[in-house]
Amino acid sequence: MKKGKKAAIITICSIAAVAVGGSAVYAAVSSKPETEGSAQTVEVEKMDLKQCVTVTGTVKSGESSSLVSELLGTEIKSVDVKVGDRVKKGDVIAVLDDTDLQEQLAKAEKMLASAEERNNISISAAKRMYDTAVSDKNTNSQRGSKSVDYARSIYNKAVDQQDEAYRNYNEAVDAKNDAEYEAEQAAQTALEAAGAVEAIQSALDEAKNNFGDIKNNYESVMENTEASGDEKNSAKAAFDEASSAISGLEAQLKEANTASKAAAEYAKKAAEMYTSALMAEKELKGVRTAADNAVDEAKHAIDTANDTKAETEHTYDSTIASSADNLKTAELSTDDAVAEIEEQIKTIKKNIEKCTVKADMDGIITEVNVKAGETYSGAVIAVIQDDSSYKIEAAADQYDISKLEKGLPTEITVQAVSSIPMSGSLSFVAPTPQASAMAMESASSTDYTIEAVFDNNEDKLRLGMTAKLNIIVGESKDVLAVPESCIYTDEDGKTFIEVNGSGDSTERVYVECGLKNDYYTEVSGEGLKEGMEVITSDSDEDSKSFY
Repeated sequence: MKKGKKAAIITICSIAAVAVGGSAVYAAVSSKPETEGSAQTVEVEKMDLKQCVTVTGTVKSGESSSLVSELLGTEIKSVDVKVGDRVKKGDVIAVLDDTDLQEQLAKAEKMLASAEERNNISISAAKRMYDTAVSDKNTNSQRGSKSVDYARSIYNKAVDQQDEAYRNYNEAVDAKNDAEYEAEQAAQTALEAAGAVEAIQSALDEAKNNFGDIKNNYESVMENTEASGDEKNSAKAAFDEASSAISGLEAQLKEANTASKAAAEYAKKAAEMYTSALMAEKELKGVRTAADNAVDEAKHAIDTANDTKAETEHTYDSTIASSADNLKTAELSTDDAVAEIEEQIKTIKKNIEKCTVKADMDGIITEVNVKAGETYSGAVIAVIQDDSSYKIEAAADQYDISKLEKGLPTEITVQAVSSIPMSGSLSFVAPTPQASAMAMESASSTDYTIEAVFDNNEDKLRLGMTAKLNIIVGESKDVLAVPESCIYTDEDGKTFIEVNGSGDSTERVYVECGLKNDYYTEVSGEGLKEGMEVITSDSDEDSKSFY
């Protein structure tokens, strides 16, 4: 806040404070200023506020290229463009004289042909010796391979027979196990059937023993003339039930004897099948052992054939290695000289290509710094700038740079084109101070280069035009605001504005300050309303402290 003395002398008569939440409205009743014309009022307004950093910059191309050549001391044969020409990538810009280079190329190519011919003669002789050694090795290697292949075929047959022997043996083992299980089950069944016969026979014997007593009781009751009908019926029923039980048990015993006999016969047959399966297993186990031995012998035969083949190849490999060394020595003895000549030719051809300086991008020629007939000394031959897209280059000082970051919305005004701002954004913020071609001559060493780009292309823009950048670093919409000159600070450091009260009185309204621009400040507080008349003064000596 600016500080000074307030023009109007205000006598504070009384102060009332009302706190609501964290905000408070304080009313101070005072008399009107002695000089009626010294105080002015403005209204509390609702508006959109933008806080901006404003700088001036220059329209630059989105991309540029400075064309140079490495061929110093070469005559410039022709310059094929002039300032203002539009070029495409690959267009010829200038041509340097390549006469000396062409002569150097012809001489080097002749030297290369002679060196290559000498090399071919020496290498051909060494290669014949090497090819002979390789051919001899191949012939003997093929013989060894046939021996190995024959041994492998015997081995494969033995493996097939071994696999079959293992399959047969495993099947015999499975059959033996099945027969053993079946024999055990049949024996158990026969044992259970014999047990059933014994149980039924025991029950039948007991029933017959009991039947005598039941029969005697029945006959006694039937002969007793004094026995009642119920007694006779009961005795008869017991007699009939005992007779029926004996008949049933006799029938069950007959069936159980038949089943027991059949189970015993099947158990005997299952035992015989198990014995037969056990013998078959033992026989096939011997066949399996014989197959294992045959596989081992065949494997040994393969190893022997491989060892013989390897020894033969080793002998020939030594001969081939010696021949290869001789061939390599012949190649290396001349490769260095040939390589050196080839490198010379490659360098000369590249330099010949460099004699034709071509555009490396599309754009417009903005500088041509050489002429035909001059001797090239390393200066920039021409400058190409892309005028299909533009950017603004400017400088921000150390007090504003901390507010700026890439991507901030920017209003760009180029008065030479239109007074209406064009939309854009900040595309580059230098991390350190650096010299800027667009900075003012008086710019200090603490200026930072910044760049902004347009959201849309503008056909009327031209390189070098001056542009004003309003970089939006803060924005508040639909907020209450007053001129900054209306805001005061009391002895406690709290900010307030003065508004017209009833009659000749004025009131303090304590406020929180928000976003600021060059003139307005965002304010908020309890009791603050749009349209309030706020006392202000344009005098530079206005006091922003109110004690």
